[in-house]
Amino acid sequence: MRCEKCHKNEATIHVNEMDAGSPEIQKRHLCETCFRESESDLMKRPDIMKALETLRAHKDNPPA
Repeated sequence: MRCEKCHKNEATIHVNEMDAGSPEIQKRHLCETCFRESESDLMKRPDIMKALETLRAHKDNPPA
């Protein structure tokens, strides 16, 4: 699946977002570059950043 923002890179980050007071879930499929460039509040959450760092570490050094 391609990134819905740049349409060039593979979408490796899949985000489900809910706005306060709305029952609808918005699904976003982004590459890491577009995700980092976005104005998303998720980037300000340390738990999300820690998860991304963990995923990147496993990608670069997969467990044996």
